Order: sequence, then C-alpha cells, then structure tokens
Amino acid sequence: MGFWLKKTIGFWMMPLSTSILLIAVGLMLLWFTRFQKTGRVFVGAALFWLVFCSLSVTSNAMLRPLERMYPEYAGQPVDYVVVLGTTMNIDPDIPLRSRLSPSASARLAEGLRIARLNPGARLIVTGEGGFPSITYAQIYKEVAIADGFDGDKIITVDHALDTEDEARDVRALLNSHQQQTGQSPTLALVTEASHMPRAVSLFRSQGLDPIPAPTFFRGVLSTWRYAYLDVDNLQKSERAIYEYLGRVFYYIKVNAEKQD
Repeated sequence: MGFWLKKTIGFWMMPLSTSILLIAVGLMLLWFTRFQKTGRVFVGAALFWLVFCSLSVTSNAMLRPLERMYPEYAGQPVDYVVVLGTTMNIDPDIPLRSRLSPSASARLAEGLRIARLNPGARLIVTGEGGFPSITYAQIYKEVAIADGFDGDKIITVDHALDTEDEARDVRALLNSHQQQTGQSPTLALVTEASHMPRAVSLFRSQGLDPIPAPTFFRGVLSTWRYAYLDVDNLQKSERAIYEYLGRVFYYIKVNAEKQD
C-alpha cells in the first residue's frame, strides 16, 4: 500500500480526526436535513469515541500489549545499533537538543547507551523528514556528536520515508558489510516500545534478525477505579491505533504479494 495512502487512511482513523468528521456530518444532518435522529447519533458517537479514547484506562489497555511484546536490551554484543527515525522539530532557531521530540530523545539515548556498551559498534540513524534543509537522521547525528560520540562511527539513512524503507536501506548496508567481511553482522534495533513489534516484523521480512531494544514506554497499569480524562491519554490511544493499523496494512500487503 502506498506511503501517502497509508498516511491519509491513518490520519482519518485517528480518534480526534474521526470524531471531528462524525461531528461535522452530524451537524450537517441536524442543520440541513430531516434526519435529526441520525444527526444526533453521529454527534453522540463522536463524543463517546473522543471521551473513550481520552480515558487513562482505555489508552493504557491499548498501548501496554504492544509495549510488552519484547523485553529490554540485555547487553548482547552487536556490530550495529539502528535507531529508527521519528518526528522532530527542524526549526533552526531553537537549540539542537530541543529539536528532538520526547520519543526521539529516548531512542537516541538508548542507542548511544548500547553503542557505548559495544565499543566496536557503529550507530545507524534513520529518518528522512521531508525537508530539504536537514533530515531527522542528520539531527540525530548532530546531537550524538554533541554528546561526545565519534561522528566517524555514525551512518545516516536519510532517504527512508517509513519503517519499511528503513529496513530495506539497513539491509543494503549490512549486505555490504557481509560482503566485505564474510560474516553476518549483528544489530540492535532501537525504537519506541509500541512501535517495536511492527519494526521487528519489517526488519525480519528483509532477512534481518534484530535484537529488540525498546524504549519510551508510555503504557502503565490502570483500572477503571482510577480512570481520568487527559490529552496525553488521547495521544497514547492514537499511538496504539496507529500501530495496530500499521500491522493491518502490513498484513494486507504481504497477502496481496502472495496472491501475485
């Protein structure tokens, strides 16, 4: 499925987008048609969905299963540490470190930690970003160098639009390594914990066997007794839905390729 098609479908499947769309349709029905009852149903469904996804117990219940599929990195020796890209702030007028989003900051910190535990390892940072001035991978590299990491040991993959592209580009790099050394390299894969299941599947589809190194855990234990509404909960629900949709898109693509 095409990159922009996935992004468009994903955008309209997010709770806030879906709720706004349902409210808009409901108001049009209420204001301009005879279908008053149907309009009220649309508006009510939108409000219910928005509140439901903004509850702590809901967002945590959706996010935790994704985040707990793989344990933390346990110190296995690796030749490469791959830090996957994510959205950042590319504004040149703000300090370099502030350009990292919370997720990006957690990913890079974990990647640097693992790389320092493996002195011979090289750091691969990814992320295209869609901006001509600087890419997410380049921001990663600049922050890593500012933290004292050797810039000569950093490889940027800055033409990948999504995780599938990142996996393909990393495979090409490691194939080159294998041809030169005659040995199959080992790699640690660093990304947000909720993204790790899909990332591992995509890397394995490229013939790679990454060691998962999840970070930026956001799902916590929660019960209805302590349920509360919060914007952060809505963001966590959106993150979980985004990942579940990504897995559905991947399943559809794999089965379509098998039929071809």
